[in-house]
Amino acid sequence: MNLLYRHFLLPTCLVVLDAVTKIVAYWALPQGADISHEATLQFVLRVNPVGLGSYAHDVLANPHGYEVLIFDLVFSCLVGVSLFVAAWRRALRARTIVALIVLAVVGGYLGALASQRVPVISIETVGLTCRAMQTLMWAAIWFTVSSTFWRLGSALLLAAGLGNLLSYLYPPFGIVDFLWSAPIHGVVDFGVFNIADAMLLLSYPVFAWALVRSIALRLWARPTVQDRDTASGESVA
Repeated sequence: MNLLYRHFLLPTCLVVLDAVTKIVAYWALPQGADISHEATLQFVLRVNPVGLGSYAHDVLANPHGYEVLIFDLVFSCLVGVSLFVAAWRRALRARTIVALIVLAVVGGYLGALASQRVPVISIETVGLTCRAMQTLMWAAIWFTVSSTFWRLGSALLLAAGLGNLLSYLYPPFGIVDFLWSAPIHGVVDFGVFNIADAMLLLSYPVFAWALVRSIALRLWARPTVQDRDTASGESVA
């Protein structure tokens, strides 16, 4: 199987799955049905034309919420574009990432300060742009990493972001949510969600396992004092 085909197969399948389930839910489920707050899993249709998630709504409830969203917007744009260009040029290094993050934080702070005087960007544009840039960022990471579990987690987040972005290209031209789970809501404060959001949740344990595995492999590969003494003795001999 072609290497490029294998790399793109998983994210493509996940995006297609997300799109198909949204379309089916939109045409099959009645809108406005009540949520059962005791249900382990319930199918209930909600259409989010603005595309703002729970985080954005919580931020906007704060008096300085708009400035926070502008910070997120500038930060996401700088990190997303820079990481993607660096990954494409195969120049993505640890020092590069740190420098980009510092630059993005400074840029986000300046953007937030400017937005206090000239709030010209609509909330809808901020939300959509942040989603696009975060998707670009995860595309860069997915393109760069080689470890199986890091790549799997990145593929899940890439497909999640791309799936919600593509929702604006087909009816109802907004994000369709159709799943409700009281246990999930109790743990991570999710409202009604979709398959793309489920990929986001699934990426958490995948990344956690990838981190634990990477640390364990580094510790396992580190030579012990006895190994160093043995190697030193062999070299002397």
